[in-house]
Amino acid sequence: MFKVGQEVRAIDSHLEGVIIEVKDINLFVLKDEHGFEHDVFANEIILNQSLEIPNTIHIKDEKLKKETNFIAPSVIKGAWLIDLHAHELPISDDYPKNKILLYQLEYAKNSLDKARRSGRKRLILVHGVGEGILRAELYKLLKAQPRVNFFDANYKEFGIGATEVELY
Repeated sequence: MFKVGQEVRAIDSHLEGVIIEVKDINLFVLKDEHGFEHDVFANEIILNQSLEIPNTIHIKDEKLKKETNFIAPSVIKGAWLIDLHAHELPISDDYPKNKILLYQLEYAKNSLDKARRSGRKRLILVHGVGEGILRAELYKLLKAQPRVNFFDANYKEFGIGATEVELY
């Protein structure tokens, strides 16, 4: 699982830091950049580097094998609408939050790849508002993609929880 010295981040907040103590198999002490210590559970954190999304996604976990069942997206004004909310994706409700975040990013990457292969030029990725973790990680993913522009989607149509992506 996690070890002393590993850099981690919380899933549902902006808390980041280094594990300085293992209290139990699932309980750790995290020291943030300000020197404050926080007790965190294993299901509340992920390794910082674990969000690197490779060009080819391989899912080993059996619960995530459903990923190959790509949900046909809605089309709005020529753009694919991809809803990344966990309850909209083919994933079990009891799956740990850290793996759900990775799954959402993998699903977004696969959607980009499928759109590019099919000649689609625009996508709307609905990520919601929440704490902004999914949006921030989605932006990291998009910045690493070739021939992609992205920006906040039209507020009147999608609210503040969506990103428009142009493929060229």
